[in-house]
Amino acid sequence: MHFCPECGSKKTWKDGLRYVQGTPVQRYLCRSCGYRFSETGLNGSDSSKPIQNVYRMALNMPSSLRSNRQICVTQTMGAKNLVKVEPRTETALRESTQDVKGQIVNFAWHMQKRGLSEETIKHRIYRLNVLAKKGANLEDPETVETIIATSEWSKANKKVFADCYKTYCNYKKIEWDKPKFIVPRKEPFLPLEEEVQQLIAGCGKKTGTLLQLLYETGVRIGEASLLKWTDLDFKANNIRVNCPEKGGNSRTVDISEQLISMLKALPKRKDGYIFNPKSRTHGSTFNKQRNRIALRLGNPRIKDIHFHTLRHLRATLTYYETDGDILKVKYLLGHKRLDTTGRYAHYQAFKKEEYITKRAKTREEEDQLLNEGYKFIRYDAKHEEVVLTKRL
Repeated sequence: MHFCPECGSKKTWKDGLRYVQGTPVQRYLCRSCGYRFSETGLNGSDSSKPIQNVYRMALNMPSSLRSNRQICVTQTMGAKNLVKVEPRTETALRESTQDVKGQIVNFAWHMQKRGLSEETIKHRIYRLNVLAKKGANLEDPETVETIIATSEWSKANKKVFADCYKTYCNYKKIEWDKPKFIVPRKEPFLPLEEEVQQLIAGCGKKTGTLLQLLYETGVRIGEASLLKWTDLDFKANNIRVNCPEKGGNSRTVDISEQLISMLKALPKRKDGYIFNPKSRTHGSTFNKQRNRIALRLGNPRIKDIHFHTLRHLRATLTYYETDGDILKVKYLLGHKRLDTTGRYAHYQAFKKEEYITKRAKTREEEDQLLNEGYKFIRYDAKHEEVVLTKRL
């Protein structure tokens, strides 16, 4: 332990080495009075030798943290004094970060005033924050384009980031020629109806009812989350979708007696919604239950089933149930354009000669078809018919 020769304090720490005729000499700094001294004198004596004037202040004061000392190296390592570089202060970094966050918040408020959905706003804000954290200057399109080009993202992901930043450029009136990303459209995964039924049966009461609703109606998860009990018509066996997403159309969709029974068994919420109106809360719960069921059944295909998968499946089934009536599929999905519906009706998913759909108007006809291997699909309240289907 070394005592400060000035104040006698034990609170000393090592402050680097100094070289005397090629011999390293340890120097110390007193944390109490700021006195700096070396371990031995210049001639090797035991007396401590001061190497700078005494600072009469505590080292935890802001003024004591300043120092104009430069880096000292040995002669074998090169020059002793390096050029002093002015670093970027923490205050400048903090102000720059706050400015970027402020711009993003203003953009979010702008989107909210324009009537964009909450999910769209969250999605765009998340992407812009990722670009900012990677070092992109949102006011300079060249830096953003460089980040997008050099990041190890897929082409589809890069296209999403570019689309989000393009909306920010439109808001800030920044000219930017967005790069083109050619992303081939992939065919969605369509599970077997038996796999869907296994998934619904294995999930909890709320999640199973939600999946049954998505499977029968083809609504989006956001639309299903905003359904209220007043949208249900138990006499006519249908449900009204009055909060369509992505600028779609409202519609009325028939539902089965099975789904009505499942809905009636759910507890009533005080806010009037059937499910939690925050659609993101359903995803984590569903994923855990789905993965557990896939592991228990030993069927990894079930892990590929998502909420939107059931929308594709319902559109394809409806297309074949109606003998290729694409307009009915368009109404079911709430689309405004027919070419959008074409992405959901997957013509090659089932071969028509291997898929048979029949309708029963009486109980006797329904029992006969069930005995022949047909499966119940839904009840058509408008025509008072039961729709059943069977694969050959």
